[in-house]
Amino acid sequence: MSSVAHSRVSAPLELTTMEKATAYVLTTASSPPLLMTGATANHSRYDELYSMPAYTLLQSLNRYYTPVIIAVGVFGNLLSFVVFIFTYLNTRSSSYYLAALALADTLYLLTLLMVWITDMGVNIYHNNGWCQLLIYSSSVCSFLSVWFIVAFTVERFIAVRYPLHRPSMCTVSRAKMVIAALTVSGMVMYSYVMWTAGMVDIENGSGLTACGLLPVHAYAQSALNHVDTFLTLILPFVTVLVLNVLITIQIVHFNRKCVELEPKFAQQHTNIVSSRTHISIAKLLLLISTIFILLNTPSYVIRIHVFVRTLAGGDDDDVGDVMSTTEMLLQSYFNLLYYTNFSVNFVLYSVCGINFRRALVRLLREKLGAAEYTKNTHRYK
Repeated sequence: MSSVAHSRVSAPLELTTMEKATAYVLTTASSPPLLMTGATANHSRYDELYSMPAYTLLQSLNRYYTPVIIAVGVFGNLLSFVVFIFTYLNTRSSSYYLAALALADTLYLLTLLMVWITDMGVNIYHNNGWCQLLIYSSSVCSFLSVWFIVAFTVERFIAVRYPLHRPSMCTVSRAKMVIAALTVSGMVMYSYVMWTAGMVDIENGSGLTACGLLPVHAYAQSALNHVDTFLTLILPFVTVLVLNVLITIQIVHFNRKCVELEPKFAQQHTNIVSSRTHISIAKLLLLISTIFILLNTPSYVIRIHVFVRTLAGGDDDDVGDVMSTTEMLLQSYFNLLYYTNFSVNFVLYSVCGINFRRALVRLLREKLGAAEYTKNTHRYK
């Protein structure tokens, strides 16, 4: 859902075309972010929405905070991808999941950038072609982001719970196959957006349009939104939460076992070190999935709440009619946390992942050393 608000509030409210399009997005948004329903919103809410002090604060956050997380996220994700794929970390299956996650998050942030530019007054999003492409891109990337997290959480659970199966199940080739399968599934699953999205009238007879899902496909879209909510919200959220609890239990059990047995079995040092390495990886991935839960929970709560109310009210109810103005504003604030999830992983790797830091430092030294050698070579020619 695009929760980005326009940069100016008029008083008295004489809305520009872009402001009306923005209000349409705010009052008709569903999940995932950037994916809009097609029904025309109740525009009597303009006055109430734009007069709220919380809306003014939201405008400032969208204007200044959103581009910061986009810039930090794109840089950090691309650097993370390089570290995971082009250093010694590429021998680990988990690195490929994290590299794929970095690419999916980067593409999502670039999609968000296009929407932010539109809300700053340069209309990209509310145009045919761009409209369909950006909705499709955001849908696929948000799907891949959450399921890559599920995939490496499942792998880490297998690694710590069934260590004897780890060499055969937690392999690089299997990780590549899972990543490819999820990518193809996401691209096919959301292909319907390319013909169900388009420019929608936001005021009957006015000629004003905004990017959304076409009313002619409203019934099918309602059913698809229910499936999407289950596949990208409820199922992965519950799966990650349950597996995190089980992984935490295994880590606590392992630590206790090491304290009890290590003095007696010093000759098994190699096995203990290997197990500790995998436990260390599991702890980092546990942190990533936990941050994912924390940053997504506020937005998920409202989305599930609206989802349940929509089901109770029938398929003909538009999300914009189900959500109150307060809920729309809360969802817009919570979406800022949701967007942060796409940019925060590099910080987590750098702060909490000792192997990632080592690989990053080694990579930088190699590149800087090569650059210095090339510079000196040219100097003395």
